[in-house]
Amino acid sequence: NGFRIYNADPCSLTKQRDFGEGGIGLVGMLFRSNILALVGGGKNPRFPNHKVMLWDDRLDRVIAEISFVSRVKAVLLRAEILTVVLERKVLVYRFCDVTLLDSFELEEPNARGLGAMSVAEGPVTIAFPSGKTTLSVVTYKPVLDNVEANLDASCRESAQEVAVEACSALGMSADGSMVAVANAGGTVVKVFDSASGTMLHECRRGADRAIISSINFHRSGRVMAVASNHGTVHVFGMRKAGDQSPSAEDWAEAANRKSSMKFLSGLPKAGKYFGSEWSF
Repeated sequence: NGFRIYNADPCSLTKQRDFGEGGIGLVGMLFRSNILALVGGGKNPRFPNHKVMLWDDRLDRVIAEISFVSRVKAVLLRAEILTVVLERKVLVYRFCDVTLLDSFELEEPNARGLGAMSVAEGPVTIAFPSGKTTLSVVTYKPVLDNVEANLDASCRESAQEVAVEACSALGMSADGSMVAVANAGGTVVKVFDSASGTMLHECRRGADRAIISSINFHRSGRVMAVASNHGTVHVFGMRKAGDQSPSAEDWAEAANRKSSMKFLSGLPKAGKYFGSEWSF
């Protein structure tokens, strides 16, 4: 029936709000600001679960709302763009006036509401599963000095599809240069270059099936953490997309463990297991 906001470092509770009656199903926060996106949830939702309510916690009220014909699965926010993930559609809005900029119909239902968006200053990259074995990666290049006048659908710089085996969890580096995709069993996370679709890393979480709850990159892009319902967090070294320097490649190679039977990686079936990178 509310939300809590924590500071990450040091870890401490900075804000707590309880609405009393009515549940909250989703909460999205615009960086460290007082603006949040709320979606109702539970048996007695505070807000309808097919609406995104933009909440100003300083003014203590809703400042805007967006309605949809189906349940909202996820909301992604940054200063220029607000992205809403539905089961069959992804919609991109200009944040300043909540104007629809772009929309994408999905070939397969996105029941988990998977989606990721870059957060660093510069081009905005959004990734979402558009088909059973397809990941869509879309990049917008807004003019930051005059957002209201220049951010529109024509700002879409590129859109491409990346072939994946399956997608059970999704993560993206802060600058949008890398996107990580977990397989259906939660045993492997593949990291792709967002611009080319080239696979950079194949990271093995383990051999047992798991539900991946979170994939996050360090702001430098050099480290990726994968959390699962096994109560573990696996940490992998990354070679940042576009960084061809020997030091970056050597660091990732040294950080991630390899199987002592890597020489079997060429085998048709078992080879993938032995050829993967393991967390350090």
